[in-house]
Amino acid sequence: MVLIAAHLPRLFRGRWPMFLKLLLLTVFVSAALFVSFIPSLHLSYGKSVEQRQYKGVRHHLHQADSSHIFSIPHSYGKWSQYIVYKCDGSFACGGWADRQKGIVAAYIISVMTQRKFKVILTAPCDIRTYLLPVKEDWRVHGNELQGKPSTDVIKLDSEGISFCNRLGKERLEDIFKSDVTYVNINMECVKFLVQNPLYSHQLEWAKGKSVGEVYKVVWNSLFRLNQKTGNHLRTFRSQISRSKTLVCSQIRVGYSPTIPQDRIINTLEHVEAVWNFLTKYNDSDRYHIFLTTDSEQVRDIGRSKFPDVNLELKGHIVHVDRTRGDHVCDGLEKTLLDQIILSTCDVLIISESGFGRIAAYMRQSQDNLYCLNVANITKCTETSHQFIRGPW
Repeated sequence: MVLIAAHLPRLFRGRWPMFLKLLLLTVFVSAALFVSFIPSLHLSYGKSVEQRQYKGVRHHLHQADSSHIFSIPHSYGKWSQYIVYKCDGSFACGGWADRQKGIVAAYIISVMTQRKFKVILTAPCDIRTYLLPVKEDWRVHGNELQGKPSTDVIKLDSEGISFCNRLGKERLEDIFKSDVTYVNINMECVKFLVQNPLYSHQLEWAKGKSVGEVYKVVWNSLFRLNQKTGNHLRTFRSQISRSKTLVCSQIRVGYSPTIPQDRIINTLEHVEAVWNFLTKYNDSDRYHIFLTTDSEQVRDIGRSKFPDVNLELKGHIVHVDRTRGDHVCDGLEKTLLDQIILSTCDVLIISESGFGRIAAYMRQSQDNLYCLNVANITKCTETSHQFIRGPW
């Protein structure tokens, strides 16, 4: 706008017809306004550029501009060494939350050991189809890892619990010795890593932050949606009225006809507590209700109970480590977006699931956060027993 103002006197001194001067002025001003207000395509968790104020509740529609993302100091050692999170189908990786836990842990390890960080996540679909780097390029380019001495460190489930405990006490260079260490951990390691007294300098950025805040900072510093997936999120967001409160529920039931390979987490009787809780929000003048679940049956019940307030993201329900078929990639994208939407809710109910916990971590606030435990819904926080019941 300043540049346009500087050129205006020169424009009007010219021997041009008045209608041409007015036409050029209109073009200049329109171009300046377009450049100034065009929305960013960097969509992610975290930094909010749109906010709605309700009765004590603040709702965030996340649209992250990478220039404002918290920058984690990450220096590299003398030699070209790597920590690589790998999930390429050669072994089980767990669901989306298990992969997030592994990625965040591997990145923090790379910061602590001053190594480059990369992600190879191609099972069931290449994550680069949906996500792009923010400030650190985690993509593997060409043959940059080929020919380097490497080791696989795969620590899953109960073995992962004891391994995470080691990471909070020992010198990591004695554990990750190869030039390239491929890491796969599906347990929550952050609370151990940030307590390691040998790396206080490298972890200064995490000082005073909760586990949830560390997840949010790390994830937002690494990933943003690409344009295609970001457009799908924008299409969903266009349904949300600024004047309404967004109420969300994440319901994991586990074993069901939709995902028969899973264990039982909740029954339909347990889920009745969610329907009873949501009844007070069944007012289309004031509320939207967004439901995400691993069960088609639960999704159908939610649609029938709350038809006037129901919002949903179209797509297949999948378990990214267990579902097979042509629709699994469509389901993976839905999984990514479901979690982002949950992180923007004014009221959020989560169930026994890492997917819901990490969505709660990504929210701007722990206000109006509720946990479903068996057939009860209770108010909870990141540190309460209802939120986390043991290692996960």
